Amino acid sequence: MIKPARFFFKFLIQSFKRYGLLILISLLTGAVIFLTTNRLVRLIGQKLPKTTRIGIVGKYGLSTLPPKISHLISYGLTEILPNGEATSSPLISGWTIKSEGKEYLFFLKPDIRWQDGSPLKPEEINYQIDGVAVGRSERGIHLMMESAFAPLPSLLDSPIFKKNTIGLGKYNIKKAKIKAGRFSSLLLVSEEKGKQERLLFRFYPNESGLITAFKLGEIDRAWEVSNIDEFASEKNVTIKTESGSSKKYVALFFNTRKDPFSSKRIRQSIAYALKKPEKKDRAIGPISPSSWAYNEKLKTYQYDVEHAKKLLESEDWKPEEDFSVKIYTLPELLEWTERAKSDLKENLQINSEVKVSSFIPNESEFDIFVGFGIIPADPDQYPIWHSTQPGNLTGINNPRVDQLLEKGRTTIDHTERKEIYYEFQRALSEEAPAIFLFYPPSYTISRD
Repeated sequence: MIKPARFFFKFLIQSFKRYGLLILISLLTGAVIFLTTNRLVRLIGQKLPKTTRIGIVGKYGLSTLPPKISHLISYGLTEILPNGEATSSPLISGWTIKSEGKEYLFFLKPDIRWQDGSPLKPEEINYQIDGVAVGRSERGIHLMMESAFAPLPSLLDSPIFKKNTIGLGKYNIKKAKIKAGRFSSLLLVSEEKGKQERLLFRFYPNESGLITAFKLGEIDRAWEVSNIDEFASEKNVTIKTESGSSKKYVALFFNTRKDPFSSKRIRQSIAYALKKPEKKDRAIGPISPSSWAYNEKLKTYQYDVEHAKKLLESEDWKPEEDFSVKIYTLPELLEWTERAKSDLKENLQINSEVKVSSFIPNESEFDIFVGFGIIPADPDQYPIWHSTQPGNLTGINNPRVDQLLEKGRTTIDHTERKEIYYEFQRALSEEAPAIFLFYPPSYTISRD
């Protein structure tokens, strides 16, 4: 073993004496090439635009994209402020209202151009709203109606597109993958002052798929996540809380078409008998707390079992042993529904059975539905609570509520509208067609 080792050592010495300079030059050259290449790769990486990959749940086409995505690509005639008011978008200098709210004139700014460089023409703005006739001139857009309609400006924040993909905003649609008429991914690119930004949106059928994609590294951010329990022990993850108070609320909706829930006192009794969430996220009505029309001085139906029992007794109704309330709920609200079931039994001796469904039940199927209520930007609640509307889930039929809803959407004066919707919220709260519970928060999950 010793002789081969000596031989190898002598061989290295002789080789280095003969080729030492060449070996040294080769090593130095290799080191320089390695360091230069490594630095060059890093410099190129810094110059190349980074693609931020964002995941969100939903099935969307161009016309149904969430506003936080669609407004990156283009603008409407208006934009919605945090308090729900409509204001001028970058496309217009303003608008005027004529004929007591029956005509709106929107004035286009000059030299507005599409993303392909061509000028925006009035005839390319083609809003289609029931009951609204559209006229055009060199100055802008003329919208006409048979009767006044105050919420109209809030409907015009919907982005405008040319040839379905060309917008007026900061980001261009660079690439889109479509399956069954819906986006599976959407690449948006922005170039300003020589700097390129790239946003790749990926769409998932449910939150479970979204969370899995984030954990596998398919996306860098997950938008509008409702359950963050799985990230409690995750490292290098940032969780940002976003209030849901401007988008939707959770409520217990009564079917007022069916007895005994046609009785206002029985509905109020149940409202007092249920435990409510903490004040921070508590909802007391269908209008967002950030809205200019929000009324904070409403009945809150704070937990009061004794008062609940008195109301039930005053109605001369006592649930029989075989009486059972059919409560439908969405899967993600099952926990809250089970709490309500327990409170009904413990406090009012009302039996109930819970059925989980991913869809809103037919009006003949449910007594109570625990679900989400959508909050529109404008305080107009006509499609949701007016007795004539198919969107009136509870079937509430109250002449005073109807009158206020009709008046609210035909009154143009801002101060008058505010008073109308204050009174509407008071009337609805007293009628109690629903028990408003809380605003569900959502979260943005990011990888550090």
